[in-house]
Order: sequence, then structure tokens, then C-alpha cells
Amino acid sequence: MTQGYWRTGLAGVLAGIVFSLLSILTFYVLGDLTGILNNPAVQSPKVIAVLQTLEPLPVMVRAPFIIFTGWIVIFVGYAFLFDHFSVLWPSNYWARLWRLTLIVWFFSWLFFEFMGPFNLLAEPLPLLALELVFWAICTLGASAVMVAMIGQRHTD
Repeated sequence: MTQGYWRTGLAGVLAGIVFSLLSILTFYVLGDLTGILNNPAVQSPKVIAVLQTLEPLPVMVRAPFIIFTGWIVIFVGYAFLFDHFSVLWPSNYWARLWRLTLIVWFFSWLFFEFMGPFNLLAEPLPLLALELVFWAICTLGASAVMVAMIGQRHTD
């Protein structure tokens, strides 16, 4: 059953907020503060230069609220897409959660990491894999919010 527009929009907003918070926890707290992602001994010098020295610095560094707002807008879009096509999926919460997580992860983050950090910036595969795990955590959290708010929680 299609939910109201307000509920779907709210699900997207909350999913974007959860995604943003999880990205801070994974990429900043676990990746940046520990030095795992920016260690010159293992990280590509191109990645370090783009993130820390080349001007202008990334928008995420200069004005993270712009990126967080963008993610919220993107997840509002995903919420409306999920509301539209989830009627074709089993009504079980976990089946919907994994499907949505994989769709968002594959079509957003795997593509981004492959074409950006790996292709353009020569990021090493182990760090690429770690970032893909971080993106999966963020995406799983956002998807959990959308499925809980929009999807039906009946068991098959």
C-alpha cells in the first residue's frame, strides 16, 4: 500500500540523517581520527592531497552541512522509489531491508568508489574495501529507517 507523501518524505529525511550520522561515525571517527584512511604508508598520495592539501578542499571538509543536506535529499528520493517498487517485494521486513540496502549500496557507493577513489585517485584495494564496508553500514542504517517507516512489517 502506498503511504502518504508526508510519511514517505519524512522517512527519507530521517534515513538521510541516520546515514549522515553513521558516515561521521565510520569515516571520521573510525577512519580519520584513527588514521586508517589517511596513513601515507598505505594511502594513495592523490587521495591524501585531494582531502588535505589541494585547494579548494572538498565541500565535505569546507561545508559538510551541504553534503549532509544533499544526502537527505537523495534519501528522500530513495524513499519515494522504495515506496513505489516495494510492492513487488516480499512483505517481510528483513527481505525488504537487504534488498533496499543492496540496491542503494550497489548503485551509489560501489559505483562511486570504483570510479572515484579507485579509478581517479589510485586508492589501494584494502582501503577501498574498508570504505565499502563503511558505506554498507551507513546504507544499512538508512535502509532500516525507510523500511521500518514505509514497508509493511508482516512476515511471509
